[in-house]
Amino acid sequence: MNQPIINDRTAQLLKQLIQRLHFIDRKSGFVGEAS
Repeated sequence: MNQPIINDRTAQLLKQLIQRLHFIDRKSGFVGEAS
C-alpha cells in the first residue's frame, strides 16, 4: 500500500507551476511568458 500520492505527470505540472511562480515573483508580480 505504498502508492505515491501524486503521479509523475502531476509532479511535472507542479514543478512547472512552481517555476512560473518564481518567474512571476522575480518580475515583481508582472505576469508574462518567457521569450
